[in-house]
Amino acid sequence: MPAVLVLAAASHPGAFAVDVVATVAAAWLVVCACGIQGRGILETATAWLLSLTALVGGAGVILGETGGLGAAGFLALHAAVLAALAFLRRRGLAGDLAALRGAWDRARAFLNERSPESVATRCMLLVLGVLTVLAAWAEPATADGLTYHMPRIGQWLQDGRVHELASQDERMNFVATVPDLAMAWLLGGTSVGFRPADLAQAIGGMLAFLATVGLARQTGLGRLPSVLAGALLFGMANVAVQFTSSQTDLFTAGAFSAAFFLWLAAWQRGESSVLGGAGAGLALGAKGTLFYLAPGFVVWVAFVAWKRPLAWPLWRRTVVAAVLGVELFAMPLFLHNSRDFGDPLGPKEWVGKLHQGAGSNREFLEKLTWNLECSVAQVFEPQSQPVLLRGAGRAVVAQLENHVPIRDPYTLDGLSRKSTLQ
Repeated sequence: MPAVLVLAAASHPGAFAVDVVATVAAAWLVVCACGIQGRGILETATAWLLSLTALVGGAGVILGETGGLGAAGFLALHAAVLAALAFLRRRGLAGDLAALRGAWDRARAFLNERSPESVATRCMLLVLGVLTVLAAWAEPATADGLTYHMPRIGQWLQDGRVHELASQDERMNFVATVPDLAMAWLLGGTSVGFRPADLAQAIGGMLAFLATVGLARQTGLGRLPSVLAGALLFGMANVAVQFTSSQTDLFTAGAFSAAFFLWLAAWQRGESSVLGGAGAGLALGAKGTLFYLAPGFVVWVAFVAWKRPLAWPLWRRTVVAAVLGVELFAMPLFLHNSRDFGDPLGPKEWVGKLHQGAGSNREFLEKLTWNLECSVAQVFEPQSQPVLLRGAGRAVVAQLENHVPIRDPYTLDGLSRKSTLQ
């Protein structure tokens, strides 16, 4: 009976609110431990939100493996992490609180300005706020949400752990778990339905926006053009839609782009980035799509390392953080899949279906060519361009449409590349 009462109390909105406060506070202490609290508003906000996401995802993985998954487990683990961080930083807590007040004052002063960049930022915050409210109120009614995301989250919470489920849909077992565990945490304030699980995607969208603006600043753009670059993100085909859905793509993209931004900002200062490394591991634990982003990421990292070499001890901290992030967020699923399906990525038939490998060098080059053409077409997608450039974007996409086939053996479920671009 006492255990039942504890679980019931932990599912109360008030208990969940305590958990949220504890997690937010712990995330701020992580930011301070990484030495980011005195940086710019943008970098600080990105690090804070990424730390929050990592704390939730990491707690979900640990609780799912140990049998404590649920509102009570999240609250207890987050409270323990907060207590541990507060103890470790006991000599600097006054400075951490002062840094929080300073960050708040700087943000408020900037938003109170009447400059174009301040007005643009307030407008974007309004857009983010509206989308977040919609995400909190939305029912998870997407196909993926109804077929495997919500069913397995519900079963995990009932059983208190992540384990293999008896289902004809094998996605219930082999698909990455971190975003679903974040959704499970968000359900801690309710015992009925699946609202506000879609907030996990909204968090990913916020991270993607912050990272886009931050990366624009890293390239040398001014404040206003950088904010407008972030606004362009919502013109992309899947961003605004997925912001309020029970998918996981935006969650993954937000985590990875935020990690890359934090790493790049640290590199510009000649520093290592523990959060950047750990965030990359978080993104890998969120979706296997990251394997497709890895080649481009490696190229950029190699270019950055060549342009401004850093001492190995600085690289080592980032690499160690990335390895530990992979071990925490991704490795448990890889081990489960290896044990249950004989492949770290999942059942061979699903791996083949989702990845559609090429059988020969000629087929590989053929697939690579079509994939690159479709990727370029996505970059020039008209609705993602400023108004004056949409005509040029349509012209580029129209030319690329003529180079891809109507049907080919490398697409998921026989989808037509040409029809998709059209």
